[in-house]
Amino acid sequence: MYGAVPGLIKAKYHALFPGKMAFADMLLDIYSFINPHYSSWMQCWVAREGPAGNGDPIEIGLALASEHGIAMDIAVCKLIGIEPAGIPLLKRQAKGDVA
Repeated sequence: MYGAVPGLIKAKYHALFPGKMAFADMLLDIYSFINPHYSSWMQCWVAREGPAGNGDPIEIGLALASEHGIAMDIAVCKLIGIEPAGIPLLKRQAKGDVA
């Protein structure tokens, strides 16, 4: 949903919300104001396994769509073995700290 923020305002929001949890709260605020009438899409054809920038390429071949981006993020975390609560946005959403 950060793509809904116009142009240079994105940089301003990065400066205004520098902490991970503050940025997550801001993203959830965007979700509460914008109710998209389209699906969220995610694709991953090739990923890297190992240290960042030096990992071995592995073929994934995955394309996903969802009516709700947060639900898709949770599903992807489960697919790749990451605890959703380790992602600040998903942690905040799960705790119900913000709408």
